[in-house]
Amino acid sequence: MDVLTHAVIGASVAQLPLGSAKSNISFKQKALVGSVAALFPDIDYVLFPINPLDFLAYWHRAGTHSVVLAPLWALLLALGWQLFKSMKKHGFVFYWISLAALVSHIILDSLTMYGTQWLAPLNNHKISMNLLFVIDGYFTLCALIVLSALFFKQKSKFRWLVILIPTAYLSLVYQLKHQAYQAVVKDDQRISLNSNLTLLPQPFSPYYWQVIHQNHNDIAQAYLRLADDDIAATISALSGKTSQQDYYQLPDQLAWRHFSLLPKRSPWREQAEKVWTHESFNAFEDFAAYPVFYRLESESQHTCIWFSDLRYHWPNAIPPFRFGMCKNEVQDWTLYRLRYFSHEAVKMPGD
Repeated sequence: MDVLTHAVIGASVAQLPLGSAKSNISFKQKALVGSVAALFPDIDYVLFPINPLDFLAYWHRAGTHSVVLAPLWALLLALGWQLFKSMKKHGFVFYWISLAALVSHIILDSLTMYGTQWLAPLNNHKISMNLLFVIDGYFTLCALIVLSALFFKQKSKFRWLVILIPTAYLSLVYQLKHQAYQAVVKDDQRISLNSNLTLLPQPFSPYYWQVIHQNHNDIAQAYLRLADDDIAATISALSGKTSQQDYYQLPDQLAWRHFSLLPKRSPWREQAEKVWTHESFNAFEDFAAYPVFYRLESESQHTCIWFSDLRYHWPNAIPPFRFGMCKNEVQDWTLYRLRYFSHEAVKMPGD
């Protein structure tokens, strides 16, 4: 989830009756403590430069996003506030505010499709509910409405809006996803209710979904639109993706695209299989939920094989997470990545 939404939800959660209900902590103090705690879990981004692939596969949304370790992080944050004279006497309340805000971050990230390790380091299982895109303007608007209401009406009966309004929106999104699922199954006779069908949230609107149908041979993928969304179209235009909405079709008009883990052509397939089974490439296999062959580059004696994850394929956009291996006359297969939203290859640290 994006930084703004985390901070706003954290500031709102901080207004709940946590710790001592009679404490004379101001709205702004609570909001500050809550927003800082809600942003804290993403401190793990400092690990990205060390090894981007291991970061994505193992380190991100792990220890700092764990409910097991959340009490420890909350304690450290509460102790940190003790360094400020005006905050010193509220350590007990700040602990509970920090803990609630930390948990809000973990829950919000779990609503997206990346996956969050709730039980790290005890268990590395990732929870991803696939309900919200990493940036959801409607959900952020709900969060801002809640925080504004709490600021102007600082009464206990309004505090539960923190839970009620976001939950109401999530319930709506869940219903839309269920409706989309049923519509795909109804309009495509090749797909049954028991088939391996996944719907993933898309940018700008809860009416847009990526549909993935996986079988033994390949992965079929399509972009679904339940209804037109003028607001999403406007945001798309402002972001420079003026034709993005055109890529999403109604359920009975889906344009399926087919992907495979390995290319069909024999020479390419053999080289791609060497990369996919290479020991140095295991982390990408652990990261990707729907890994597919992205492309092969061959120039003179230099060859690169690239893979991507369909979770991060969006219309009219370069996928952000693309990893592969390259070799030439002087080096064997070596791990590389493509920079976010570009085709510039970068050698991975340690290789």
